Amino acid sequence: MRRAQFSLPSFDPDTLRALYAAFDNAWQGVKADTDASNRDAVRDRIALAIIGQARAGETNVARLTALAIAQSRTRPRLFLVPAVGGSELRRSARGKSFPRP
Repeated sequence: MRRAQFSLPSFDPDTLRALYAAFDNAWQGVKADTDASNRDAVRDRIALAIIGQARAGETNVARLTALAIAQSRTRPRLFLVPAVGGSELRRSARGKSFPRP
């Protein structure tokens, strides 16, 4: 069985310092307004926004911070994950089960 190949980003030490600083700044900017039950999701959105911008070449801490804060305040996108087996059941948002087509 073939494994999927993923391209993970790699950054030089100066860029990593900028990413860490932007994450810390963005988190401090939204932490007080973030519900405790939603903190992990917000932190994930901040991290993904920063990494995405860094992959596109952005390394300015202030711009990374501003973009991450803006992204953290948007509603998360829904990602569909395909079922693994043909006979597995998927669940809708209301918890009802239905067979996989």
